[in-house]
Amino acid sequence: MDRLLEDVKKVLASEPNDGVGLLIVEGIVVLNYKPVAELCDMMFFLTLNKEQCYERRRFRTYDPPDPPGYFEVCVWPMYLKNYGEIRIVYPDIVTIDGANSKGEIFETVYRQVTHSIPSVV
Repeated sequence: MDRLLEDVKKVLASEPNDGVGLLIVEGIVVLNYKPVAELCDMMFFLTLNKEQCYERRRFRTYDPPDPPGYFEVCVWPMYLKNYGEIRIVYPDIVTIDGANSKGEIFETVYRQVTHSIPSVV
């Protein structure tokens, strides 16, 4: 996470060519790392229910592969823990239903960003 923090700081310190900068930092535990989260002007969290989360993970390839029961013992409990912490620490976080289509998710984020910085549009 320290490397991510340094990379984010480096990008934020650089001047965008058009005067408008947008950096998207993505990851399930990124917002649980306060030094990175404090650099964010806006935060979004895509939620999934347990079944959706399990189905998406089931079709991914991990090296090494998940041992039997890993989802139930580690993945889902950590998702709930991380999400719970984020909601308390950052009550203004925008929560988006991750089961929505990519287009719907994009539109939600786009509206929030353009509302926040109208000079972008």
